[in-house]
Amino acid sequence: MKSSLDRYRSHQVPGVALFLVVAASYLALDQFVMVLNDPVSLGAGCRPAGGRRRARRMLVPPSRWGWVLAGVAVAELGGGFARGYPLEAALLWAVGNSIEPLIGAVLLRRLGNPSGLLVPVQQLMRFVVAAVLIGPLVGGSIGTVGTLMTSDQTDVWQVWLKYFVGDALGVLLVAPLLLCWRERGIARHFGETITLSVALITVTFVSFRTWNDAWEEALPYLVIPYLIIPLLMWAAMRYGYRGAALGIFVTTQIANWFTSIGEGPFAFLGAADGRAITLLQFFLAVTAGSTLVLSALVEDLVDRTEVEARLASQAMSDALTGLPNRAALTSALSERIESASEHRGVGVCACDLDHFKVINDGLGHAAGDDVLIEVAGRMRRSVRVGDLVARQGGMSS
Repeated sequence: MKSSLDRYRSHQVPGVALFLVVAASYLALDQFVMVLNDPVSLGAGCRPAGGRRRARRMLVPPSRWGWVLAGVAVAELGGGFARGYPLEAALLWAVGNSIEPLIGAVLLRRLGNPSGLLVPVQQLMRFVVAAVLIGPLVGGSIGTVGTLMTSDQTDVWQVWLKYFVGDALGVLLVAPLLLCWRERGIARHFGETITLSVALITVTFVSFRTWNDAWEEALPYLVIPYLIIPLLMWAAMRYGYRGAALGIFVTTQIANWFTSIGEGPFAFLGAADGRAITLLQFFLAVTAGSTLVLSALVEDLVDRTEVEARLASQAMSDALTGLPNRAALTSALSERIESASEHRGVGVCACDLDHFKVINDGLGHAAGDDVLIEVAGRMRRSVRVGDLVARQGGMSS
């Protein structure tokens, strides 16, 4: 099976088109954050554009990273100029947001995960270290300088922390969605998929839209938002990391939106001391991290179960003909003899192919293998349902 990178190489778009797609998508996601809040005020809980550019780097071969880098830089500069920020700040943001995905992509290649795989768990941990932590650590540090140049904030630590966490969460929430859905979706179980989607959206909307004093009196702080996690676990266990990534993105963006406009438990509880974004970011990190880890564990378990089943099948099957082998025949005979009765016995018929050596010597062993496969198929089609055709070895069946 071809990897996503191989398929991409076989359908490469022109470099200019890739540049335009990256720039346009980056600007769109950047505007989404601007709708939530101005990045200088650090009001957004996460920055989806970071996840988009990180995923784009992983989905294209290194020879085309230059087009991606150019698209991100031009989009960042254009957005900064359009909002009236100084050239120095726009340049710093452009450099930081371009270097950040580059560092993550290079580290992932060095760690043996160039495509940004999210399973097994070891690959997920490599993705988190390289793409979610180290990349935003460097890019966030550069971006913080630009933010300090355009705001009156003086607490460097708080500015850097919120910038870093916002970028890291953007990668954690958006990149998995793009990376896992490149392969295939969750079209199976359509009815259950719709039910799960409606439940996730409804619970998230209710949790963040209707929070007020009555909620505070009826329930402990911050309980309601975390009721979303069981639904995300359902998505992870039922659909693996694809369902988990989609559920994480939908619910966390709803939470991000309502918190940014001053609604929901985090805005309500953090309004007095400015902790709303910090509470939101903690919620996003816990929700996304726990769900992705669970989905990776589920995928590991499914893969291991499939491998064990395949090995068990191979141990009981003849490699050439696909018939049950001697071990399977012995086991089946033992079971049927034990269940036999006075009125219902067990019949065994053994046969051999005469002059088979003539075929091997005259036409070659490949022709002999074809004869065995054909004979096995005809015998299988000739017996009754419930009868067993097996190959003991050699030419006997």
